[in-house]
Amino acid sequence: MHKKKIKIFLGGYLNYTNAQNLNCLALAKYLDSSKFTTYALSTYFSKKIKSQAIMFNCFFPI
Repeated sequence: MHKKKIKIFLGGYLNYTNAQNLNCLALAKYLDSSKFTTYALSTYFSKKIKSQAIMFNCFFPI
């Protein structure tokens, strides 16, 4: 039987520094990718990062 992955949207910008974003980045790093599919936002003006999360660029509003 094929198991479905649980989809998780992280409520932070993974490539922008503040406490909430750093916690979301840590969650994205340590969640088991065989059980979870993670999604998160990224800003267009900060450095690009490598993450397991599927990133969406946010242009407006920030």
